[in-house]
Amino acid sequence: MQTGGVAFLIPLLSPFFIGSLVLAKGLKKQLLISKTSGYIFIAAFLVGLFGAVILSKILEYQLPGLTLTVLGLFAIGQSLIGLELLNFSKKMNLRFATLAQC
Repeated sequence: MQTGGVAFLIPLLSPFFIGSLVLAKGLKKQLLISKTSGYIFIAAFLVGLFGAVILSKILEYQLPGLTLTVLGLFAIGQSLIGLELLNFSKKMNLRFATLAQC
């Protein structure tokens, strides 16, 4: 899955990865989440790009875990978005409960 399979998956998954970065930037502009998930997505892009270039072109070596590392970083970024949205939702519920008691 490191050579032909990944080459097949890149066009299928790239809109998901780019959309994740756009979602993180949009939610940050609305002040719903922090910048951390956006930085994680950018790090995943850089690890994937430079890792593939350095390992395959310069060192002529195939690292099986590079794809899993990039996918793992994207999963961590998505999880962080979800956790931050949950925390924001809890804060808003506490505010509304406090206002309702007044």
